[in-house]
Amino acid sequence: MKQIGNVRDWTLVEPEVFVASAFADAGRALFNATEDLVQARLAVGQIRQIGLESPEAVRLIIIPSVPADVRSKVEAMAAEIAARRFEVPTEWQGEEFQNPA
Repeated sequence: MKQIGNVRDWTLVEPEVFVASAFADAGRALFNATEDLVQARLAVGQIRQIGLESPEAVRLIIIPSVPADVRSKVEAMAAEIAARRFEVPTEWQGEEFQNPA
C-alpha cells in the first residue's frame, strides 16, 4: 500500500513507498518575516498563514505514475483551496488516537 509523506519530498527518497508528499518548507516563514522586516512592513504579533497559494512553500508532489484524471482532480481541489473557495479546517476537536505505550 502506497503512502503520502509530509514535510519533504518522500517520493524522491522512497519512490516505491510514497505516491505523494505534502511538501512544506517551514523556512519560508523565516524568509517572509525577514523580507517584511527589511521592507519595514513587519507586523509583530500578527499571524500570517502560508498555504497552497504559495506553491514554493506548500504543495502536493505526486509521482508521475498517478493517472492523469486523478492528478487533475487533486490539482483542481488545490486551486479551489488556494482561491479560498473551499475551506480546510485547521483545528481538530475530535478524539485523538490512543497511544498504546
